[in-house]
Amino acid sequence: MTPRKKTLARTSTMNYTDFLRSIQPIWISLVETSFAGDRAQYFEHKEHELSVSWNAEPVEFGAEFFEVKAQAVIRLSPTKSRESFFSLSATYHLHIHASAPLNRDHVKRFVGGELRLLVWPYVREYTSSVSGRMHVPPVLLPLTGSEDR
Repeated sequence: MTPRKKTLARTSTMNYTDFLRSIQPIWISLVETSFAGDRAQYFEHKEHELSVSWNAEPVEFGAEFFEVKAQAVIRLSPTKSRESFFSLSATYHLHIHASAPLNRDHVKRFVGGELRLLVWPYVREYTSSVSGRMHVPPVLLPLTGSEDR
């Protein structure tokens, strides 16, 4: 193999690190939300248990872009109870550009991991804002969005 062919072969197959370097988020949009909160229950129970559920999946692939749907569900309940007094669901849609050729395995890996780094600040802000409008101390989520806390 000549050096030129070797270079072409290397650039045509992008590794995961190169894929991450190539992605560019274009937009993120809150597309669906639901919320239920009970102020009286919030103040009645001094200790609260936070539950975070997360789901994300690619919904569209193009030659140099992909789109993702990500949903977070946040619940507060009294300690040792399954009945929540604060429930917020937020679904986001993201459009992300990437260098061609787009590798679906890289996209799936990204959606299963690093995507949370893009979406989580929006989830944290939205949760804090909505809970603050209940006139209770805002629900402050952790810096990272870990599964079912």
